[in-house]
Amino acid sequence: MTNSSGFTMTLPTLDGKNYERWKVKMRVMFGYQKVLEIVQNEYQSVGEDATEA
Repeated sequence: MTNSSGFTMTLPTLDGKNYERWKVKMRVMFGYQKVLEIVQNEYQSVGEDATEA
């Protein structure tokens, strides 16, 4: 995976034996991409009639 800064990141693979390490890596990755809050708390749907601000 390459992000907008050109940094290549390998996604950790969950294999059933490495959950604790995988969980930490995923939190770090999501935090870096500034989506951790969405992953933890879900997103708020704006509905079908919403318009862009």
